[in-house]
Amino acid sequence: MYRRTPLINNIVLTFIVLYCIQAILFIVPALIYSFPSFIIVAFFCASALFHGIFTVLLILMKHAFVNEATGEILTSVNMANLITLSRLSAIPTIVFLFFEFRQPGVQCIIFFFIAFVFITDFVDGVIARYCRQITTIGRYLDSSSDYFLIIFTSIIYFLFGLVPIWLFILIVVRLLILGAGAILYAIIAKKVAYSVTFLGKASIFSIMTLFVLKLVPFIVSWAPFSIILSVIEYCVAAFLVASFIEKIVIIVREKKKVI
Repeated sequence: MYRRTPLINNIVLTFIVLYCIQAILFIVPALIYSFPSFIIVAFFCASALFHGIFTVLLILMKHAFVNEATGEILTSVNMANLITLSRLSAIPTIVFLFFEFRQPGVQCIIFFFIAFVFITDFVDGVIARYCRQITTIGRYLDSSSDYFLIIFTSIIYFLFGLVPIWLFILIVVRLLILGAGAILYAIIAKKVAYSVTFLGKASIFSIMTLFVLKLVPFIVSWAPFSIILSVIEYCVAAFLVASFIEKIVIIVREKKKVI
């Protein structure tokens, strides 16, 4: 029988608060720059559905709210996980802000918004380690938030011509392989892959950095910056390829251990 617990109540409250925060962050520029009504309505509906789905998923995974250092079962979402969830919560806002990307003022808002969201990817990790808030659910959330954030942002950037098609394909293929690799690893090794490699983090960091820098020319005009961005694109591609090879090596190694 379904029974409400302090943790479930806190999860529901957390997502309600995050939804309200994202609604405010969207509606303010929407009113200032006169977004069409259908975009505003679509945002509220899509964001509500998005937050609702993840609320249910977290409730189903309530058993994973365990502090790995102490073994303590949490009764609420800790600070590190809250920051990770805020990054996940921002995805619908980013997507719908881009509907009015051609407005200069909106471009500036998107730049600072995306930069702040990407920074949280490092803040939550620091807090989790130094405040001893590393949890099983946090490991799931950190990787899944990165996955969803980058895949949605990559699609938007491609549609608006902010990244070349070859890099977009490389990013999407890498993310698909990352997901498929994690599933295959779990099947072969009989456990979830929690380890984070340097190349894996470097590829994510390089993509996030590129996405932020891609918006700089819309804020500040500087001709040589296009050359710098091209160099960074190839650096991102190099990290993605290296990370792909590393993932294959890890899967093959684990398969040999099982055999």
